[in-house]
Amino acid sequence: EYTGGKWIRRAPLNGWDGLTDLQLLSITGKVKSMGQTFRVRRYWCYDSDKQTRPAFPEKSISVRITLLAPEWTQHGFSPNNPGYTWWFNRFDDTFFHGEDIAKNFRQLEATRGVHEATKVHHFAHRYAKARESTKDKIVYHSAILLEWSHGKYCTIFELAFYSGVGGYGGRSNWHEDSISMDPPPKLLNAFPNYMIRPWNSTLAEVRMNDVPYKNWEEFTTYLTDHESPSGSKDHRFLDVNHIASADVKLATRSESAIATFVNNYTQHNREYHEESRNCQTFAADFYRLLTGDSNVKPFHTICQILYHQHVNWFLYSAT
Repeated sequence: EYTGGKWIRRAPLNGWDGLTDLQLLSITGKVKSMGQTFRVRRYWCYDSDKQTRPAFPEKSISVRITLLAPEWTQHGFSPNNPGYTWWFNRFDDTFFHGEDIAKNFRQLEATRGVHEATKVHHFAHRYAKARESTKDKIVYHSAILLEWSHGKYCTIFELAFYSGVGGYGGRSNWHEDSISMDPPPKLLNAFPNYMIRPWNSTLAEVRMNDVPYKNWEEFTTYLTDHESPSGSKDHRFLDVNHIASADVKLATRSESAIATFVNNYTQHNREYHEESRNCQTFAADFYRLLTGDSNVKPFHTICQILYHQHVNWFLYSAT
């Protein structure tokens, strides 16, 4: 579709509902040159050919098409809703993302009262695999478990790959139904179509999942039930480590406040790096914010060496 001087693909790309309204920037192809050599030929470019209708180069050996996502994708999952965060409550199947999370909680707080975070637990684990590589043996995922004043359930906070759940069939280790696709996981059904897109391991999001455990003691039974001492594809966790627990000392600790803090954090830096900007650095920063513990650090030695705390990202909006 040609609109506003741009060629736009409105329909989902490759069946991904989250890849729509993409602007065409260029079309290049690999063509045979002299002898057995090849060269890259540019067939269409937005800067010079935007008034010419683009066409697929049929005779190229391979074709590369470069597309540009809408500008709002630099700020969140949908227009006018900044932040790379989402919160899923599986008990009433509600799902919110970005600034809408805090807005929803403020509405609830006005009618049913304020629920506050009371205790925080910092933990880490490896992923259970039938065969671990050398790298697998040093890769640990860290997360935060929060208990609430209502005493009905807890919430897990974790930083991970951008669209790693939406792009992977709604699978999450924190829900019992995450493995089965028939029926699909409740989490996948809760996802808006525009958040179903391929994952990107260079960008990050923060996921918040309510889980049916009232406290750390109950949650550890879930970890134990799904932990394998030697690694197995039928299990989820390996070498679970309880790093620390403490009372939440943050003065403002309602659900809406916590959601705002975490959403601020994601807007300051979208990047994901295995060594320096990852689940472990987020968990350490979040634990420090909630408890005031300045000695907290990422779980693994490599991450500790490269760690620079960014608690201030929780406190201030990036816009």
